[in-house]
Amino acid sequence: MGQQQVKVNYFWDYDNTAVGVDRIANVMENLQKKFGKGSFDIVGNERVHKIRRCVSRLRNVDYKDTCGRNKNDEMLKKLITDTDWSDGDKIVLITGDGDFQDVLVDLKEKKKDGIRVRSVIVHQTISKKLRRHADKTCPLDSFEERRSSSRLFCCCMARQ
Repeated sequence: MGQQQVKVNYFWDYDNTAVGVDRIANVMENLQKKFGKGSFDIVGNERVHKIRRCVSRLRNVDYKDTCGRNKNDEMLKKLITDTDWSDGDKIVLITGDGDFQDVLVDLKEKKKDGIRVRSVIVHQTISKKLRRHADKTCPLDSFEERRSSSRLFCCCMARQ
C-alpha cells in the first residue's frame, strides 16, 4: 500500500499582515519554496484591501471576504477546524495577531488520536502564548523579495 501524501495548508489572516497586494504572489511563492506546495485560504476585508482581483488569478487559492466585518479570526478558525487533517500534515498560519492559540492547541490534541499536525506561524508580531504552541515561527518579512536575501527563510524553532 502506498504512503499517504503529506499536505500543506496555508491560512492567511490578511487584515493582520502588512503585505501589499502587489507582493501577495511573491510571498506565496516564497512560502511554498520553504514549506512545500499547498493550498491557500486567505481571509480579508475586500473593501479595504481590494485583493480579490489579484488572488483570483492564482492557483490553489480560496479568498473569503469579511464584507467589512471584523470576522477574520472566526472565519479562519472555522476553515482550520473544518480541514480533514492527517498524520504528518502541516499548517502554515500567516497572521499578525495572537488569536489562534486555541486552534493550535486543538491540533496538538489530535496527537492523542495518532495524528501529528506540524504548525508554522509566519508573523509580523507574535505573542508568547501563540509562539509556545507552534512548532516553528518565522518573520513574515523574510518571505518578501524586497528584503535582503540573507534574511530569506530565517525561521526559529519554537521552544517546547
